Amino acid sequence: MKRIFLITTLLASACAFFCGCDARTPAASAQNETLDTIFKRVSVRKYTPQPVEKDKLDLLVRAAMAAPTGKNIRPWSFVIVTDRALLDKMGDKLPNSKMLKDVGQAIVVCGDTSASELWMLDCAAASENLLLAAQSLGLGAVWTAAWP
Repeated sequence: MKRIFLITTLLASACAFFCGCDARTPAASAQNETLDTIFKRVSVRKYTPQPVEKDKLDLLVRAAMAAPTGKNIRPWSFVIVTDRALLDKMGDKLPNSKMLKDVGQAIVVCGDTSASELWMLDCAAASENLLLAAQSLGLGAVWTAAWP
């Protein structure tokens, strides 16, 4: 089975403080928790050394797996990387992924190119669910990609 690893989401190694961006947050979202999470999500590239708890990492992956996929194929795998040497190596080798050298863990979304022609769209939807879940848990996260 051929796999292309699509690094789409790097989970922050700590909780981050978010300031609401009033210009992006319509007044109606104040009464809707889901819309509030969507409008307050930001990309975070600076992290504290506090690790994210395993139960939160598992919850983030479950949220990613709840994303819609074409024909329910689910052409993805999720890998939680916590090995410091591997995170550093990925940070050195992957373009736009230097922040990996500062995180305690990352969630790598891997797309199966043989499962679906639209695997990248399904992986993107899963990544967005993951990012929104991180925001809702008060965690900082950023999306980055490497393909092929």
